[in-house]
Amino acid sequence: MPVLAIRTFIKGEDMKILYTFKAIINVPCRFDLRKYPFGKQSCNIAIWIDNVEDNSNYEFVYEGRVNKIEELIYNGSKDLEEYSFVSANHMVDESGAILITINLKNLYGFHMLNSFVPSVLICIISYCTLVFPITYFSDRVMVSLTALLVLAALFSQSSNTSVKTSYFKLLDIWYISE
Repeated sequence: MPVLAIRTFIKGEDMKILYTFKAIINVPCRFDLRKYPFGKQSCNIAIWIDNVEDNSNYEFVYEGRVNKIEELIYNGSKDLEEYSFVSANHMVDESGAILITINLKNLYGFHMLNSFVPSVLICIISYCTLVFPITYFSDRVMVSLTALLVLAALFSQSSNTSVKTSYFKLLDIWYISE
């Protein structure tokens, strides 16, 4: 479990630890998923310590190490279901609040193999029906209708398994344009 500590300098003396805590925090993040399943996301966390006398001389300590650079150390798994961990940065603002930014990258391989590639293959099959002689018009229509039904089923499946949003995502636009 990570240990976060806030330290402050006192005139002419060594550092004094004002506050130390261990925490597992669930933070709701609002992502912009218009480019889903592609793109990058970031999650901002603000930690504020109330009732502290002097907020100007803080430094951030993570797992016992004073971190002078902006990047935090993350030792967990880099693959987080639909996202990959890229980096985590922090800063302490003038009011003493610790602002942590976690940067994530979307993992799009699942949607490439289960959405984009099959829909392209189905469209290619539909366009290949144009090669059929006009005397086989009913066969041409049957193949095209079957392809349309399969595309509708793929769209329904991807809509049920992907992230719910109130706006269109790139994945939705892909199926609409097919």
